[in-house]
Amino acid sequence: MTERSASAGAAAALAGLACAEVVAAGPNLPSLADGVARTIVDTAPRSVVDLAVGLLGQRDKPAVRLAVTGGVAAAGAATGLGSPRRATAAAVGAAALAAAVTVHRDRRQPAGTVAVAALGAATTALALRALRRSPARTTRTTRAAVAVASLAALAAARAIRARRRRRHDALTAGHRPPDTGVAAPQPAPAAAATDGAEQWGVATPLFTPVENLYAADVNLDPPLLDARQWRLEVTGLVERPRSFDLAELTALGTVDFDALLVCIHNGPGDDRLGNLRWTGVPLARLLSAVRPAPHARTVVTRAFDGFDMSLPLTLLEELDGYLVTGVAGRPLPALHGYPARIMVPGIYGQYNGVKWVTQLHLTDRPPADYWPRRGWPADPVRVRLMSRIDPPPAASADAPVTLTGVAWAPPSGVAAVEVAVDHGPWHPTELAAELAPAAWRRWRVRLDLPAGRHVVRSRVTAATGEMQDERRRPPFPSGASGYHEVNINVAEDGGRSGA
Repeated sequence: MTERSASAGAAAALAGLACAEVVAAGPNLPSLADGVARTIVDTAPRSVVDLAVGLLGQRDKPAVRLAVTGGVAAAGAATGLGSPRRATAAAVGAAALAAAVTVHRDRRQPAGTVAVAALGAATTALALRALRRSPARTTRTTRAAVAVASLAALAAARAIRARRRRRHDALTAGHRPPDTGVAAPQPAPAAAATDGAEQWGVATPLFTPVENLYAADVNLDPPLLDARQWRLEVTGLVERPRSFDLAELTALGTVDFDALLVCIHNGPGDDRLGNLRWTGVPLARLLSAVRPAPHARTVVTRAFDGFDMSLPLTLLEELDGYLVTGVAGRPLPALHGYPARIMVPGIYGQYNGVKWVTQLHLTDRPPADYWPRRGWPADPVRVRLMSRIDPPPAASADAPVTLTGVAWAPPSGVAAVEVAVDHGPWHPTELAAELAPAAWRRWRVRLDLPAGRHVVRSRVTAATGEMQDERRRPPFPSGASGYHEVNINVAEDGGRSGA
């Protein structure tokens, strides 16, 4: 009986969660599962979050959702052991808690969120009662069927949201002024688009495809905002507080710029970064339109959901910042901040500025932002210069081996890249044309390597003379460091493999 009750409770809890998620997905209400998952991420120890990111990479969000689903099933199994009255009370309490944390994070439709939570609780209670009353000979099959159907419904809800996001991106990609004010970036000149390195067989493209750009934020599902209703409020210590729509912002003048976006968790050889051509309004131009007060010190960038990130005005005097409205010749995808985000090339992504920005608030003191509350430094962390080696192509032992890669050293740019084999002397490489100091730069070198196993590492020197740090350090607190190394096996018969 105990086993029957526990499995019935687990199946009923999954049924309630599935019902809530499917109903919410239809009218695009906030997801209760995502609300709970985000709260878990926000409250988990930083070391646990860093470990998860290191192990899971960009699969961290699906993993968190899976953990929430498993937690719901486990909680349901535990409550299923109690009396029907207690199980119902537990379902109502869990639904109320899920609704509260979701509304706290996403205030778009609180009444709808509460209604969805109530429906989930009712479904759980009814399913538990029905499963407990089913005949013993059919109970196991019924419970399994309910659990499988619930998991399929959860997958369907995720598919509905993903399809809506794709449709949203497809529709917004065609928007142009005066409908939304999003200016189309001008295509790059042919010389700048290729940088003369295509003939090298470089594995890393000059521009990262937008669909391959990493996404790291505290929202498990991107909000789908309507640019025609969107406004940017500029408030605080300014002489002329203003509210801009996209047409008014782009009327200030947009520019195209090439820059790297790097996650602070990106380690040697990792791919939590991307090099793209962005379109946006320079923040200096935007701020001059509102005239900051002399005693203003900080710009608080605020997203639609209340997420804050602060930028010192002294930093913006040194580095160029932008209100970005487009990337790769089209408006931003929802995943990357549509209709606008803040970006300051040269600092790590988590300090770069918020996506889905709705407010710039100028103040004379920095507030307590999300990342400092999580233990990270309060001041924005600069991107560490680093070089990465592409997977080497096949080559024979009796012919030169061509190694290629990319390196970055924002904001000054890359001055030199060197490689060393088996901890031997450093060899200079040939650099492709510089796209922009804040972008990555491709390199290549031809080396004569004997047959056998070799270790190749690379390093970069910035235009300022700063050299890449070879010490291996974790991302916390100032970004990962260390040389990227690859193992290469060169065979006598021309066979070759690299790892």
